[in-house]
Amino acid sequence: MLTVYFVGILIFLGVMNWMAFGVVKRKSVVLKTLWNVVLFINLVVISSVLSTFIPNHFAAVFSRSVHYIATQWMLFYVLLFFERYTKKSEDYKYVRRITFVVSIINSVSLLLNPFFGHIVIGEWTQSISGMSFWEFINVKPGYYIFHFIYITILSLFIFLSLIHRVVIASQHTRMKYMTTLVLISSSILLEVIASYRSEHLYDYPLFAYMLSMILIIYYALCYVTKSVVEKTLTQIMLETDIGTVCFDAEEKCIYANDAMKKIYGEKMKLNDYEEICKTDLFGVSLNKQIEKSFEKEVVTPLGKRYFDVSFRKLKDEHGNDIGCYFLYQDKTAFMKKALDDCYRLTHDEITGFYNRRRFIEIVDKNHRRHRDDEYYIVCTDIKDFKLLNDLFDRITGNDVLRRMSEIFAEIMPKSAVCARLQSDRFAFYLKKDEFNRLKYLNAIGTISKLLAEKDYQILVHTGIYETKGCEESASTMCDRAHMAISLIKEDYNKKISFYDKKFLVTALREKRYTSEFEVALSKRQFKMYLQAQVTPNGNVCGAEALVRWIHPESGLIPPYEFISVFEKSGLIHKLDLFIWEEAAKKLAEWKKEGRDDLHISVNISTKDFQHLDLFATFTNLVRKYGISPQKLKLEITESSMMLDLEKQLLLIDKLQNFGFDIEIDDFGSGYSSLNMLKSIHANVLKLDMGFLRNIKEVDALRAKDILKSTVNLAKVLKMTVITEGVETLDQVEFLTQAGSDYFQGYYFAKPISVGDFEEKFLKQ
Repeated sequence: MLTVYFVGILIFLGVMNWMAFGVVKRKSVVLKTLWNVVLFINLVVISSVLSTFIPNHFAAVFSRSVHYIATQWMLFYVLLFFERYTKKSEDYKYVRRITFVVSIINSVSLLLNPFFGHIVIGEWTQSISGMSFWEFINVKPGYYIFHFIYITILSLFIFLSLIHRVVIASQHTRMKYMTTLVLISSSILLEVIASYRSEHLYDYPLFAYMLSMILIIYYALCYVTKSVVEKTLTQIMLETDIGTVCFDAEEKCIYANDAMKKIYGEKMKLNDYEEICKTDLFGVSLNKQIEKSFEKEVVTPLGKRYFDVSFRKLKDEHGNDIGCYFLYQDKTAFMKKALDDCYRLTHDEITGFYNRRRFIEIVDKNHRRHRDDEYYIVCTDIKDFKLLNDLFDRITGNDVLRRMSEIFAEIMPKSAVCARLQSDRFAFYLKKDEFNRLKYLNAIGTISKLLAEKDYQILVHTGIYETKGCEESASTMCDRAHMAISLIKEDYNKKISFYDKKFLVTALREKRYTSEFEVALSKRQFKMYLQAQVTPNGNVCGAEALVRWIHPESGLIPPYEFISVFEKSGLIHKLDLFIWEEAAKKLAEWKKEGRDDLHISVNISTKDFQHLDLFATFTNLVRKYGISPQKLKLEITESSMMLDLEKQLLLIDKLQNFGFDIEIDDFGSGYSSLNMLKSIHANVLKLDMGFLRNIKEVDALRAKDILKSTVNLAKVLKMTVITEGVETLDQVEFLTQAGSDYFQGYYFAKPISVGDFEEKFLKQ
């Protein structure tokens, strides 16, 4: 019997500890608590066996004390485990703290028992079968009763907690709590009886403890009831977004979840899915079809959707087919995002037209096929689009672009390729005979009025390049269409310009001028020329400083070829600085030679106002060379003042207060207005005789009357009048009579080098 007892204990210990190793591997506070219970059960079992059969009295009493200690801590951790397992730790925190303190006090008392014998002592006795063992007797009942009551209360609390869990648990979890309650209750009851008086050789409650622990581990780690599994799977199938439809071995539809009804409609019946799924598999029998996955597009009640469909088979334990099922995984969002990403890669977000990259790809591909056919590339550009954004806002600018695209889309043939290349630049690729010039001009007229309510006119210029026989890329063809635009950008009347090969020559020349500018400036290839300004009786009073480029290879390059190039490229302010310094230096030389009666007028361009601090520049020049500011006269045009009029007027006042004379240049040659005379308190008004050229004889008298009136107006405003462009004696006599103070023009002298000017006018 003893052998059976020991073997039974070893078997139960082995199973319990083997299962407990699974607990150690789990990273869970609850399961770690369960591991502590296992450790103390091991200690309870081992100490119980030792205290019964070890021959030494002290060792037996010590083992029995350890047995009592391990029992109470086992119960403590059982309580702690159920608190955490049922997520009731917060409810029992005060009970847990009290039991922990009492367990420590009781443990200390029990550890002292082998030395003082105040709780139990052992008495060596024999069983009926003749086996010798220790029977433990209470020495002082008070100490043992404390231990007994504490163990009883702790056991009762665990017992009541389990009853509470059984009552409130769901049907699916009640079984494991009920089983645990029966086993733990039995083991606790047996232990309480055994603890009161150990009169038996075999400690049977140990088996109840170990069996309880084995079942607790099983329920905690492994056991899930069949009903829980079925309910869980059913709930998942109902709530999942993956459509699921199942068939039995006879290919009859036996199940379809709610997700499938959302795909095909609530009115779908099970047998309706049989036809659908067989069609998906191209009419092949489901039993004969192999497992596969494919993509499917379905027009659902919610619109067109895309699915990844998987066909899978169900087999029994012998590998026989017992049915099959389909899974419909919705990938519409993914497809939509992919399509949106693809769209954004090829289209402009604001207008919906192609973007530059896609436009170039399409045109290049089509041009390779139709190189000898007549096609146009039409490119547009809005004049001063950045100014439009600055005056209003970017939202208004984007709205203009969107509305422009709608207007262009209406007049362009369906075969045309439409794109927004960048910013305000649109491009169209279409057959030459499909381009309707009149419709296009009307469209541009409509566009010009898009901001009419804000008193702003939108000016659109268009460049057209004919692709027939062209070997260039689409990108180059677009550049050439824009090159045609650049030649009409300042013309308010011309809206369309066709590319000509001479444009390329002009562009190459401009590029060469720009690239050679810095070297030319450093090597002083730019020369200051002077055109005399004279009184009515022919005396020279000064000159206007002009510039010529003496190129080492090309010779003399006239200013009309390079001035506009340097203005566009942003280099003009460097050239102006050079000429201004040359003029100041020459005035200083004349002053030393006793000719400080002469002045030099210098021109200020629009770009100079943007790039330079003009007040600091001119005041530094007159200080550097010791000249009077009145001798360095400053010529401005109306266009140079239009960028920021209020700021420029303040600058003009500062320069005049310092002593500079301000001249209004080219008055009467362009769009100069009376408003400019009102705003700018200039010292000198320069009239351009170009006003009288190329007019009909019948209008000559009227033009002269206007010129006389302008001179009179200048006199009223106390302005000196210089007339430039004077070429004949008749003009001199008429202008003298009209009241012009000074003259400048070919009649007196053309622009000449500084040396020739000094030779001709200063040494006479």
